[in-house]
Order: sequence, then C-alpha cells, then structure tokens
Amino acid sequence: MNTDPARVEQLFNEALERANHIERHVFLTGACGNDTALWNEVWDRLRNHPGDGGRQRRTRGIRVPKSPPHGMMEEKPGDMIGPYRLLQIIDDNISSTMWMAERNQRVAEFVAIKIVAAAANDFLIRYEAQKHALALLDHPAIARPHACGMTPGGRPYLVTELLHGTPITQFCDDQKLSLLTRVRLFLLVCDAIHHAHQKGVVHGDLQPSNLLVRWGDQGQPVLKVTDFGIARAMNHALISPTGHLRSPVAYLTPEQVSAKVIDARTDIYALGMLLYELLTGRLPILTPRDAAEHLDEVKRVVSETLVQKPSALLRSLPKAQLTGLALNRKVETPTFPDLLEEHFDWIVMRALEKRPDSRYPAVDTLENDFMRYLKEADALEAKQVVQGSALGTFISEHRSLFALAAVLVLLLAGGITVAGWLLLQKKEEVAQVTAKEKVESYSLTSRFLQEMFGMLTPETVKGKDTSLLQSMLDQAVEHLDTLAASPEAGARAQETIGMTYLAMSQPLDAQKQLQGALEKRKLALGGANRDTLRSMRQLATAMQAEGRFVDAETLLRRTLSAQQKALGPDHPDTFITITVLAAVCDDQEKHLEAETLFLNLYQVQKRVLGPDHLDTFATLGNLASSYTVQGRHADAMKRRVEQFDGTRRVLGPKDPRTLVTMNIAAQASEAAGMPSDAEKLYFGALEIMKHSFGAEHPDTLVQTDQVALMLGRRRRHDEALRLHLQSLDAKRRVLGPKDPQTLLSMKNLAHEYEVQGRRAESEASQLQILEALKTALPPEHPEILAQMDSVAQVYDSHGRHADATQLRKESLAVRQRVLGGSHVQTLHSMQQLAASLDADGKHAQATALQLETLETMKTAYGPGDPDVLAQMHAVAAMHDRHGQYETAEKMYHDLLQIQQRVLGVEHAETLTTMSGLAAMNWHAGRLEEAAGLYQQVLELQRKRTPANATAVAAAAADLGGLWLQTGQWAKAEPLLRDCVEQCIGQQPQHWMRFHAESLLGATLLLQKKFAEAGTLLHSGYEGLNARADKLADQDRFLLRDSIERLAQFNEATGNSAKAAEWKQKLVEFDHPHVFSGPPKLSMRTE
Repeated sequence: MNTDPARVEQLFNEALERANHIERHVFLTGACGNDTALWNEVWDRLRNHPGDGGRQRRTRGIRVPKSPPHGMMEEKPGDMIGPYRLLQIIDDNISSTMWMAERNQRVAEFVAIKIVAAAANDFLIRYEAQKHALALLDHPAIARPHACGMTPGGRPYLVTELLHGTPITQFCDDQKLSLLTRVRLFLLVCDAIHHAHQKGVVHGDLQPSNLLVRWGDQGQPVLKVTDFGIARAMNHALISPTGHLRSPVAYLTPEQVSAKVIDARTDIYALGMLLYELLTGRLPILTPRDAAEHLDEVKRVVSETLVQKPSALLRSLPKAQLTGLALNRKVETPTFPDLLEEHFDWIVMRALEKRPDSRYPAVDTLENDFMRYLKEADALEAKQVVQGSALGTFISEHRSLFALAAVLVLLLAGGITVAGWLLLQKKEEVAQVTAKEKVESYSLTSRFLQEMFGMLTPETVKGKDTSLLQSMLDQAVEHLDTLAASPEAGARAQETIGMTYLAMSQPLDAQKQLQGALEKRKLALGGANRDTLRSMRQLATAMQAEGRFVDAETLLRRTLSAQQKALGPDHPDTFITITVLAAVCDDQEKHLEAETLFLNLYQVQKRVLGPDHLDTFATLGNLASSYTVQGRHADAMKRRVEQFDGTRRVLGPKDPRTLVTMNIAAQASEAAGMPSDAEKLYFGALEIMKHSFGAEHPDTLVQTDQVALMLGRRRRHDEALRLHLQSLDAKRRVLGPKDPQTLLSMKNLAHEYEVQGRRAESEASQLQILEALKTALPPEHPEILAQMDSVAQVYDSHGRHADATQLRKESLAVRQRVLGGSHVQTLHSMQQLAASLDADGKHAQATALQLETLETMKTAYGPGDPDVLAQMHAVAAMHDRHGQYETAEKMYHDLLQIQQRVLGVEHAETLTTMSGLAAMNWHAGRLEEAAGLYQQVLELQRKRTPANATAVAAAAADLGGLWLQTGQWAKAEPLLRDCVEQCIGQQPQHWMRFHAESLLGATLLLQKKFAEAGTLLHSGYEGLNARADKLADQDRFLLRDSIERLAQFNEATGNSAKAAEWKQKLVEFDHPHVFSGPPKLSMRTE
C-alpha cells in the first residue's frame, strides 16, 4: 500500500516538535494506528534526520538539537530510562551495551538494561511480535525480560533480571571443571533450549556470551540462557551498525550466512559448536581476517569448511597442550582422544552437519545420545569415590604435584582466603579497544597459556616437582613475540606466565612479566579499566611474595582507590583488593589496620551479599586468621566458630565445606586452650563422615588422622596410636601401599612412635617411606629428597649426627645438580646440612656453610630480602653458640641497622635482633647495656598496636631473667608477676606463661618464700613439659632449667630424696643444655 507523501510530511513535522525520540515514538504510534507502512516511512525519516543541517531550524520556538549519527545519543551514568536510573556499564560489545540500573522504589530493585545497537522501530516491531511466545517461557535456566522500549536517544532497550555469571566456556576453564561436569552443564543448556523450542521460540544466536554460569549457594553451577528473541528482532542480521559480525564465525550456520530459514536446527548446530569448544577448548572454524568486510569469505568458510573430529584435533596437538587440556578436564592424557572418539565425535559431527536436514531433528534426540557416556562416567565416578583413585596416568607419574590434594582444602582454609568472585564477570572495555580486537585477544597462544598454567596454584607448585611446568613455561615464553600485534593477548599471556612464576616462588621473574602485562593494559585499556587494575593488584602480590611489603601496600592502596572510583566500593574486585591489602598489613604487623579492613569488608559484604553468603563467611575466616597471627586465639576461635555455625546453617552439616570449617574451628579451639571443645568438633566431623561417606572413604581416613594427631597432642598416646594404625591399615587396603595418603599415615605413625620414645620403630617407619618412594619415583624426585631430609632429622634427634650429615650431603648434591645453587630448596638444604654439621661438633664447617648460604642468598635475592635477614640472624646465632661473641655482636648490630631501616623499629624481627644484641652485652658483662636494650624491647613490644601478649611476655621474661641472674630480686619479682598475670589473662595455655612461672618461682626461692615458690616451680615445669612439642630446639633449655630449679628447691627445703630424683631427670633429659645466659629466641609465638 502506497503512503500519502503529504501525510508523511505532516506527521514528520509534527513529530519533530516532540522533545525526544520517546515522545516522537508515542506520537507516531497513536497517529498511524495500524498503518505500519506509514509508521515505518515517517520513522525512517526521523531516524536519519540530521537535525537542523546547519540552518538552526526552529519549530514553535523549540530548537531542535544537533544529533549524533542516526539521531541516537549516548547514555551516561545517572540517566533515567523510564523508571530506571543507569548506574554503570557491565558489558559493552558489538551488538549492545549492558547497564546495571536501579529502580527507585521503597526497596531498591536492581536490573540489567540492554541497549541494542539497532534501528528502534524495526527492532521493537519484531520483538513485540514475539512477546506472546516469549511470555510462555518458564524454565529456571532461561532469563526472561521484564520490559522493552526506546531510550531518549532513540535506541531500543530490554529490561531483564540482573544476572551474575561468566560465559560458560570461560567458567569451565576458570574453575577447571571435569569433563563430566562440563557435559552435565551442557545438558542443562540443552534442556533450556528444548523447553524454548517446545514453546515455539528459537534462540538464533546461541554462543558462550549468552550462556552465563555462576556458583549457586549450594555449591552447584547455576546457568542462565540470555537474549531470547533478540536475534529475530534484529532480523538475524550478520553485521552490526558498528560494522562487526554479531556472532563468532564458528557459531554461524550455513543457513544464517545464506539468509535462509532459521529454525530449531540452527540452535542445534550452535549446541554442537558449544560442545566442541567445551570438549577441546578450541573452535574448528577460525574467523577470517577483516571478516565483516569480506562477507563472501565468511559465507564460504562457514558453508565449506570441513570440521575436524574432536578426537582428531586432540591427536594433532603438541603433547604439552594435550596434557594441559586433559589436566583441566581431569581426564587421563593418553586416553583423552580415545574417550572423545568413543563417546562424542559422532554426536558433535551430526549436530554440525552443513545441511539442516542431516542434523538432529530435535534437542531431546541429541540429549538422549549422551546416556551411554553418562552411565559409564557415573559408574567410574562412584568407583573413584570408593577407591580414592588419582586423576589418571599423568598424576600417577607426577604425584608430587597432587599428593596432598585430599587435605589441601583443610590446610588452605586456615589462612588468608581470597574468594573466587563471579559477580558481573563480563569485561568492561574502553572505547578505543574495539570488540573485534577483544575477540582476537583470545588467540590460540593465549588460550594455550591458560590451559597450561591455570590449574597450578602456589599451593600445588611450591616445593614440588616443577620440571614439566618449567618446560611448559619455556614454550610459552618463546611464543610471546607472536602476540605483539595484540596488546591484550600479550598482556593476558604475560599475566599467566607471571602468576605461574609466582607459584614457583620466583617473585622477581613474576614481577617482570606482571609489570609487562600492566604496561600493555595501561596503553590499550587505560588506567581505570578493570583488567588494568587487576594487573596492579597482581604486581603488588608479587612484591608481597618478595617481601617488599611497603611497595606492595603502596600499590594496593592506589589500586583500591582507583577501583572504588571506577568500579564502586561494592564491586567484587574491590573486595579482593581489600583482602590482599589486609594480608599485606598483617605481613608488616600492622594488625590493627588489617583487622579494621577485614571488619569493614565484613560489614559491606553482609549488606551487599547478605550475612549468610559464603564469601561473607570467608571474610570471617580471614579475620580469624589475622587474630591468630596476633596470638589472639580466643578472638580467632570466636570467629571460626561463627564461621562454622553459619556454614552449617546454610549448607547443612554434611556438606564438605561445612566439615572444613568444622575442622578449622576445632584447630582454633585447641589453640585457644579449649581442648575439650576442640575434641568434640574433631570427633563430630569424623562421625558425620563415617555416616555420610563410609568408614573407609579416603576423606574419612584423612579425618581419622586429624583426630589421632589431636589425641597425641593431648598426650593420650594409646588412643592416638590405635587410630594411626587403623587408618594406615585401611589406606593400604583401599588406596594401596604407595599412595601419597598411605605414606602420610606412615609419617604420622612415625611421629607418634617418636613422641612415645620408640626410636627404633620411628626410624623404621621413616625408612620404609623412603624405600617406598624410591621404588615408585625417579631417584631425583623432590619427594624422595624431602623424605631423605625427614630421615636425617630423625637421625639428628637421636644423636646420630654423622648419619644425618651424610644423608643431607647426598640430598644437597642432587638439588644443586638439578635445581641449581640459588634455588630455595637448595638453600634450605644447605641450612639443614649446616645444622647437622654443627650438632656433630664440626663447627668450622657449619659456620662456613652458613656464610656461603648467606652470600648466595644476597646475590639471588638482594641484601634487604627477609630471607637474607633471617639467614644473617642464623649466622649470628651460630657464632653466639660457638662463643664467638664479638663476631656475633657485630653481626647482630649490622642486622639491626638494616632491619630498622627496611622493616621498621617496632617490627617483631627487629625486636628479636635487639634481644640478641642484649644477650651479647650480657655475655660480655655489660649488664647495664643489656638491661637497657631489654627494657627498650619491652617498651616497644607494649607500644605495638595491638600488642602481642606472647611477645610482651617474652620481653618481660628476658629482662626478668637478667635481673634474677644478677640478684636484683626486687626488680625481677614485680615484673615477672605482671608477666604471669598477663599470660593468664590473655594466653593461659601458652608455654610462655609456664616459663614465666618458673622464673618467678626461682625469684621467690632466692628470697626464701618457699611455699609460693614451690607451687610456681612445679606449675612451670608441668606446663612446659606438657608443651614440649611446641618448644623450638633452641628453646628446649627452658624445660631443662625448670627441672634444675626444682632440684635446687628441694635441696633448699631439705628434701634430699626429691632433689636426687630431679637431678636424675636432668641426666635423662633428651637434649641437655647448660644455661649460659638469656634465651636466644626468635619471636616467641606458637
């Protein structure tokens, strides 16, 4: 039907009088009625109207402003679209811009508004035509739109629920999901698409960015399929108004590029491509260069490229890449291609048929073809649960990377936790980086780096066999030049390499790579971009690992300030930076600042995430860790119990994460001097595991070990030994005699034998472990070397120093040959050998080796590195023990100057060195100088915020001990009484309390106050003896001194028989030490 030109002109002029596109849209809809042709012609003129064209056109006194191209205006934060206020962009791509928005009601409602790059009239008409069908969609995995309309700038928009999640392929790779879990997640997608097809709705643009996944509160992946109806509303256009392809070329079907009918089989093709990418990590069809400008080439590639079978693609990859893919999917490397060939090739290839008629006729038919794989995989998974098998052949060959996998979560959860945030994970990009460049940044090389290194964390790498990893890293570095044309891909690669270096305890190399990534992102994305700010935080983390705490803190505070401005104070990235900053503050003993950061973060998370969110609980755990570092065990226990109670309430008592927090609460209770409460928690977790998993499930056996160790600490050795033997027997049957968990139980058993004084059995157990490792692993394997060190340690404790020395020489020679002279393990091995030589009376050799270690560390790490300073202290202490007091005093003096400059006057290690220097003055007879230094240490310890009760007590005991030895009882008694009272009030179960009681008893004994002296001397000895396992080797003389004082007390009170008994105890003491001055301790904390 032809339109009346006069009517078109009339409506056009009347529409121009309206203030904006929304008013014009409403006017035209009413004026045109059902005349769609008239509406379209008028709207097209309005949409392409250039404004006044330079003529300052006025209509009824209203100036019509100049408009951007197509009459569309850019939105900005604070703009209103209907009842919604725009807050911030959460995704910006070639087809649309996604905003987070807030509806101003009595209770704020947050939504997502997608502003589409399309002609509003055409889009809204097509979208309105689908509204009835879209309204029928009722599936938990389908995101339903709330409303649609046009912005003041004339662009169509959709209002949907605010979704938290990550594109499905990225989520699977980031979380290292197993192959089985990926398949199950894929079937969730299929189920949602099948539901839509049954309601007559075809998606038409299935791709990973429209399939968002996050972790649910119950620990399961939650899927949302977005953008139903948009492809049809855009008339299935291939090119966006910005001149880019709307979809990845691999996800385009032959019928889409040929403008043929789009139906359910189009979605089935996209599902096949998604499955291909989930299985292999790759797409079989690559995007041609400048694809949007060469549509004929795109059509040819999509229509004619023969897709390689997934198994064939895997077989064509280099071994290192195949290994990375298999590891990330938790399957065996050698059989991975065969597995795909058997179960998946035929499914993928049928879904990807070029002719729609040859594809699956419906999604449920595709789903049914997975049944055989799921049945076999479920059976295998059940078998692995019973047998506790490892990840496959690769892990069997490289067990050192995974030996502690079953207990890692227990170990890690006790320290600072940086939660894995998933909120609003889609990347924000600055305008200068086009969507095309963003897609190209995910190049094959960058993807390969993620596959190689993404699963290797500091915990899985540190101190383990990294030869394979180093080989992978070398390959990756060689490929960096190939990414020069794509700054973001290069930054991503350097980020991955840098974080891997960090995991390998190579912070200097890490900083070089992370600095490179940061500089690239600053240039390409700008300083306020989310990825740039993440690079800043990662660089600060590497500085922290090197011990550059001040530099790390400075950079973290800059990062935090920028994130709060660019992302907002409630953004997940901001939360992570606060967590890392608090940890760095703890590293510098700025405990009050760390505590404040954690407490403030906890309050914010309670508001933003909710009080029962798992990440909120994680911050509670971090706060508890900070308290533990300060020695505030009662406060730490309170927070840990609160974390456990909350996790149990949310997840239930049988959830593995609940059991983890239950064990950590038990450890905290034990540290806080509440052994009965700790025992209830340990046994409670064990009983739950027995009923839920079975008595011989690997996790149950790990918990059995935890209970046995706890019983040993409570000196209930018969019960502990029975459980250790029970656990070891079960692990040998269930896991095998050479499994890492079985060997760990043997270590626990050897420790229990050692504690009970059954030395022959302890040595035999340690040697059995060594022989088992030698038969299972290559001779230079790190676990063999570590066990050699364990055997040498047992030899040293039994006085067999020559045997220990020989074993340590052998392990050191291997490490020097394999790892090099400056590797952290080699240096530690040198330190251990020096200790054995020293114990064997070869003092000159020991001192020479310690000095060689020190010089090597200075060259490798720099003179101000914390490890270098610790080694300087060790050398000074060795000179002190050998009576070389002048040399020791000079080293302590030099060390103190460096520490005061690098660490600060009030740092714990600085104060420890000051105490050592005081001891040197004591030995030299300069008692006034010694007392002055001890007094200064005590005052500085009291000034620290918050004060560490144990450290204050240690400083008071040092000064009190000096006054006691010099006969200044009047000064010693009140100081030591205050020390005892402080310990009872804040650290009643710490061994320092009992040392102070013994010192106070000795002071009273010299004043002939026998009644109180006897009580304190006995209490001091019993407390120290009960905590002998918590005393460092250099502190065991404190226990001996407490025995000697009791012998003196009984002599003074005329009890010769008792005096003789205590003197006999001195003879029997395992490690005699003649008291020759004050303690030479590093910081006295547990």
